[in-house]
Amino acid sequence: MRSLFSNTWVLSFLGFAVMSIAGWNFSSSTASNDSEEINSSSKVRSSKRTNLTHQEVSDSERYMNAIRRAGSSKERMRAVVAMAMHLDPADFSKWVEGDLFTFCEGPELDIFRVVLFDRWIRESPETLIPWADKNRHGQAYRGLQLLAKEQPQIFIEHYQKNPNHKAELLNLKWIAENHPRVASERLKELLDGDLKSEFNSPVSEVIQKLAKYGVSELEAMMGDLSPEFRKKAEVAIVGERLVDSFSAEVERLYDSPDGWGTLVVNLSTHQELAGKLLQHLDDLPEEWISQIGWSAVNRGNAKEWLGADLENSRLSDSQIAEIRERALNYLTWKDPEYLLQNISKASASAKPRLISRALARIGNDGEKRESLIAQMNTEDQLLAREFLEVDKIERDLSNKKKSPAAWLDAVSGVDMSKLNSYALFDQMRDWDESQRMEAKLSYGKLSAEQRRNISN
Repeated sequence: MRSLFSNTWVLSFLGFAVMSIAGWNFSSSTASNDSEEINSSSKVRSSKRTNLTHQEVSDSERYMNAIRRAGSSKERMRAVVAMAMHLDPADFSKWVEGDLFTFCEGPELDIFRVVLFDRWIRESPETLIPWADKNRHGQAYRGLQLLAKEQPQIFIEHYQKNPNHKAELLNLKWIAENHPRVASERLKELLDGDLKSEFNSPVSEVIQKLAKYGVSELEAMMGDLSPEFRKKAEVAIVGERLVDSFSAEVERLYDSPDGWGTLVVNLSTHQELAGKLLQHLDDLPEEWISQIGWSAVNRGNAKEWLGADLENSRLSDSQIAEIRERALNYLTWKDPEYLLQNISKASASAKPRLISRALARIGNDGEKRESLIAQMNTEDQLLAREFLEVDKIERDLSNKKKSPAAWLDAVSGVDMSKLNSYALFDQMRDWDESQRMEAKLSYGKLSAEQRRNISN
């Protein structure tokens, strides 16, 4: 089976793994010294070790001491690789989640985990699957992907013996990419079984993968699908055809009772279709043109819609406004810089909100903020400056180090209608009794106008 190792700096260590094992031993000649070091070491700090036996902890410390005694970084790496190659596969999970590898002064831990997971995938995949299903990140995540690609039957056999529909459907998506026949057959088994409606979403994702990587297998199982999943499969297959030949497939959709609905669904699942729709706007039937609105815009294609020359299209002014508002809202979070560069396309009522959110997303990069503001027209620059002023005031007022008297004095001198008053007054909950009394006395010394400003 192919190894997980892809980095040459990791591969270089494996080249001498066998040599290291031969030269690095844990013989009885060092056992007494190791034992003394273990006894003199500090108590185990990690709560993760509470389920380990004393012998397991002692063994791990002996390994760690051997690594610490290595004379050079090269020798330490040899010791790490040799240790990882020496461990019993039955103990892999304990080493990964038990915090047994305690030498963390360099790349040793990373090397250890790479070697360990490579062995785990090759030597004991049946124990890796349940562990990795609970820890779907890092090496575990990549291990599952590699198993799905190269040994899919291991997954099938594991879940037949140990049902876990949620985990299996997630892995079935990866299997579908390289083994669509295996994935389709297993999906049919699951659908014929006791699969509940709560798994409809991951089932749909597997169907989407089959439409892309195994359309013939998906078409072959159409008759066995429920009406709901059959419809999802048909829409998914159309989506792949739209990607391959947009204009030809759109023409076929013209005659479909739900042609526009099918196209809209695929616009959300295939982000690259937005550009193709824009290119063919003039070719669409009038009935479809009249339905284009916010539903055609999503997080993936918002930038294309905002940058398009919609004024010279067949869309109405209200449709253009609706599409742009949707696109701008997405870009506030996804690409605030691009939004500010195109803020002139926003409606006057939406500009204050969009500008403030975009500038807030950019953060404290004053140089970037100023560069973007300089590109705006005079009116929009004023809105941006107003936000920056308010933002500065809010930051100052939310300073926890201010005394209650100083904070109250500062609050009384600003226009509270423009500030996030909830966030400002939220810090009052942290005041103790003496601070509350200080604030009460200070409030009584304020002028009537200042007290009125705070109350408003």
